[in-house]
Amino acid sequence: MKLRINPILAKYIRIFFLFAGLLLLTYIPIYYYVTDFTLKNVLSFTSNKLNSGISAVDAAIGALNNASVTTAGDFRFRFLKYEAKDITIQNNPYALLALRDSFNNMLLSHTIADAGILFSGNMCLTRQGVFYDVEPGLRRFYGSFLRCGGLSQEEWRELLVENRPFAPVQSYESVYYGAYQGITFTVRWSYADFPGENILFAVLPVKSIVPLIAEPEIADRGFIRIYRGDGVILFAQGEDKDKRARVLTAWSAAGRLRYEIGIPSSLLNEKMAPVKRIIFLFTLIAVSLTVLLAILFARLGSKPAEALALRLEESLRIIGEQAQLLRSQIFERIYRALAAGDGETACRVLRECTSALPDSADIADFIAQALTGVIRRLKEENPESLAEVPVPEYAAGNLRDLFTGQFPAAFRDIAKQIRLYQENQFDREVMDYIDARLCDPGLYITMVSERFAISPPTLQKLVKGMTGQTFLAYVESKRLKQAQELLTEGKLNVAETAGLCGFSNAGSFSRAFKRMYGYAPSELLTRRKN
Repeated sequence: MKLRINPILAKYIRIFFLFAGLLLLTYIPIYYYVTDFTLKNVLSFTSNKLNSGISAVDAAIGALNNASVTTAGDFRFRFLKYEAKDITIQNNPYALLALRDSFNNMLLSHTIADAGILFSGNMCLTRQGVFYDVEPGLRRFYGSFLRCGGLSQEEWRELLVENRPFAPVQSYESVYYGAYQGITFTVRWSYADFPGENILFAVLPVKSIVPLIAEPEIADRGFIRIYRGDGVILFAQGEDKDKRARVLTAWSAAGRLRYEIGIPSSLLNEKMAPVKRIIFLFTLIAVSLTVLLAILFARLGSKPAEALALRLEESLRIIGEQAQLLRSQIFERIYRALAAGDGETACRVLRECTSALPDSADIADFIAQALTGVIRRLKEENPESLAEVPVPEYAAGNLRDLFTGQFPAAFRDIAKQIRLYQENQFDREVMDYIDARLCDPGLYITMVSERFAISPPTLQKLVKGMTGQTFLAYVESKRLKQAQELLTEGKLNVAETAGLCGFSNAGSFSRAFKRMYGYAPSELLTRRKN
């Protein structure tokens, strides 16, 4: 008995299997193109991370150089006198505290642990305080507050002088930061009344630098090298076990440090594995669909229409699942728009999602629950600003009102509250910045506006709204209030008070003081003495 094959079925099978073979051939160029594109993206992300970290380290180094220049010309150092190889304090502890605070504020936002000015005498000014020996029994700065491995203070000083501007990584111990490893930056610091080798130093902790320049998995499995400009290695972490590792190299803006990051090939393969699986899955699905269509159309020519209907029903089920996945992506777009304070975009996406919504209670309930989940997620993430925002609920009969009225209104309310909260956070940050620099004579409206990238009129309006005063009036009133407190204590004269409170000279200070309080600052000192 001969096997009889339907000629129509055989024809369709040959055609579609040929098409499936062509699809398989396209897999190879697509595979290489996508994997190469993914590899470039991974390397680009790592390179951007490295450059961003280098910029942060350069900013810290720039702040240190600026601190060296600024403190070297600070008039408050005249209260310190160098006598018989020792530094003595000339009856002004407030000047020392102000020096410490000025030094600390310059470095506050940078990844710096211990830092200070190491004088050739018996004193050191650091971010934490001013330490010196004036009588037996007082704790010295080095040993009690900071120690570099097993080196004595003299050995540590010699290490810093000989390895300027960067000393290789050392093991440090300090009261404030515990035990850690750090690269030490040093620069010569000079002042007219201080002879000898005075050093401004700062310790950049390795545990702070590494997360800035590399992702944790690269730092754990790859290697990191930091070199000085003359080729001396400052820091090394990890080993180059994989000879096929990709090595990224970058220089700091000043050209004094060279960074190397080695990414092992095994890590790169892991990052590209999901993409490879997706490409393979895509190709497999395409081939499978082609084969399915071959069988489907072949059966159409040889079987009754009922068999075709059953297979079409299965295809519709798959399409429905894909549509559900598409909706979940739409809900994520709505969440991102609302989180950014863009209510109009969220409403537009909602309209696109529901414009052709069929009268199906199941579909409407699914969409409503998903949107409700988005709103509750935002409320959990923003409890302060969104506590009073109501959450719309789906009920039978209110389908159109829910999607055209309640949800859009809730979206606009959420976006408005998030924008207001972000604006208030910005306003408070600006005012905190101004308050922290009241003692700086160079505090002007242009300096603050450039710092926050806003125009001077906008900054003027912001300060007026927050305090009811103009920028200059607010700064002057705060300075004068601080000056009145210092004068009331009676430990400083008028000129010293003016300098500490940010006035350029005693004359302008006295005029402003009398204009605000109705009497000269010298009269306040006279009353205090009487």
